[in-house]
Amino acid sequence: MHIDQGLPDIWTFTKTFADHQKTLKWLVDEGVFSISAPNCPNGNQMCAIFPSRKMPLWRCRHRNCCGAKSISMQNSSFFGSKKVPLHKIMMVIYFFLASGFNGTNKQIIESTKLAPNTITSIIDDIYLLMEGDLKLEDMTIGGPGIVVEVDESKFGKRKVSKNGKGKKVDGVWVVGGVERTPERRCFLATVPNRTAETLTNLLTAYIAPGSIIHTDCWKGYNQLENQDEDYIHKTVNHSVEFISSDGIHANTIEGTWNGIKIRVGTRYRTEKQMPSKLVKFIWRRKHSSNLWQAFITALKEVSFGDITSPTNSSTSNNNENNTSNTSDGPVPQFTQVVLIEDNSSTTEEENAIEPEPSPLLHHPHLQKVMMMIIKILHLINNKREEETIKE
Repeated sequence: MHIDQGLPDIWTFTKTFADHQKTLKWLVDEGVFSISAPNCPNGNQMCAIFPSRKMPLWRCRHRNCCGAKSISMQNSSFFGSKKVPLHKIMMVIYFFLASGFNGTNKQIIESTKLAPNTITSIIDDIYLLMEGDLKLEDMTIGGPGIVVEVDESKFGKRKVSKNGKGKKVDGVWVVGGVERTPERRCFLATVPNRTAETLTNLLTAYIAPGSIIHTDCWKGYNQLENQDEDYIHKTVNHSVEFISSDGIHANTIEGTWNGIKIRVGTRYRTEKQMPSKLVKFIWRRKHSSNLWQAFITALKEVSFGDITSPTNSSTSNNNENNTSNTSDGPVPQFTQVVLIEDNSSTTEEENAIEPEPSPLLHHPHLQKVMMMIIKILHLINNKREEETIKE
């Protein structure tokens, strides 16, 4: 199987993320859990503890203080509140990135053996992480002398079966712009309508002043020339030609629409689903050279909420405020790290995640020969386990 865009090959991934404990060590070594230490209820700084077979914790180890209060270190990370072994979560991430738009939850379920609802929850957080990783400048395109092609496209439409039954699907309008540059930076947004006010507000927000804007002759673009951004607006009449005599066209954005529609299934072309699909498209284009490293960096830099201290455990943020980008400054490091294999009695919360035997990965795109090799390795592994039990 050919893996590009910076993703590790399937064998390297299987070895690195073989089980929960190896995955935990890798994440700690990569700095994914490197966040500043909180204080206990009595104001003493807590220590980083890495219990064997469990998630890392912040724990107060001062004598006669607060009774060894502890906080899960995953609280403000992507892995917060997930009762799934870490290697399974990383498997979902890997297959999600490797499959692009064509991968389905069914294929990921077959690969990870997780419940459908669990897969959906993890993927929803992946979308949130991608959105949190994108900055305003990632969506602002164009500039003096740069051509930006702009167009709008309808995704999905209302469908009813011949007998009048079946689910009705309402389509959604998407407006997009693409730079005519090697990077092909773009912005994409769903809109309620295509009025001049809607289009003008959107384009002035995402296209830099001085850009040369190419559109079709839709009347909603007519107000662009009256803006203060010094746009140069040129049009091509698609009812007559696709490229005007002076070379004006919007073929790049038309190709972008075709690429998105090929990769986004009809069932996802709704007002609710399309925004996340568009975020994924922009994120993947931004990091097309190395998706894997970009995602690991996002795991470090995007916070899923501040650490909840033991004195204020009831405080929580709503979903709208849970994702914030912290890339404006350096990622804070541990101020006090104590590597301790803690085998003492633990609470029910600390025991929530137990490692599971790591199944050999079954990638949906592997050829039949690769699948046979995996099955053989799986049988060998089972045989070794049986011999260990007998001993």
